[in-house]
Amino acid sequence: MKAMEELGNRLSDLLASHDISQRELALNLGISNVTISRIVRGQGNVRLETLIAIADYFSVSIDWLVGRES
Repeated sequence: MKAMEELGNRLSDLLASHDISQRELALNLGISNVTISRIVRGQGNVRLETLIAIADYFSVSIDWLVGRES
C-alpha cells in the first residue's frame, strides 16, 4: 500500500477513534477542510508542517502515520 493511502486510512481511523470530524480537525489545526479531505482520500501531497501538526495533535509519530511502523 502506498504511503498516501496508508496515511489516509490511518487518519480516518484516528478521526473515528477520537470522535472528531474532518472539519473539526481542520479548524483545530488551522488548515483547510479540503486539505484534510484530500489526505483521508489519499490524494495529493502533504506538506511536512501538516504531517507534523496531525502527528502532534493525535500524539503519534509521522512514521506511524505513513505506515513505516506499526
